[in-house]
Amino acid sequence: MSKKQKGIINSRNLLNVCVAASLAFVAAAALNLAPVAMAASAAEEAIDGIVSVLRLITGVIGAIFVLLGLVRLAIAHANEDGPAQQKAAVMLATGVVLLLFGTLILGTLNPSSWLPSDVTGG
Repeated sequence: MSKKQKGIINSRNLLNVCVAASLAFVAAAALNLAPVAMAASAAEEAIDGIVSVLRLITGVIGAIFVLLGLVRLAIAHANEDGPAQQKAAVMLATGVVLLLFGTLILGTLNPSSWLPSDVTGG
């Protein structure tokens, strides 16, 4: 294994860790915050809180990917390194997609409205 593979976390590993942590957070919240076990308003607040945390996570990670992608693209362009330019462009596009996902999709979804109207507190 090279030194780079041993000591440095590359962007793919960082993305995998962030996605896994987000999924684990959502799964734990879904198990702990079952709408049957609480009042409908508390369930709506909990779901809205989870969505706001996911929006924050995707926004921050997306911004980091965009900034790193721009820096790597500039460096690769200066060195005239074609494969590195392509990798930097992919990283930049990933950041843009994460930003769009956080702002457009999670911003327009209203998952708390998906709760059944007959949910009562227990």
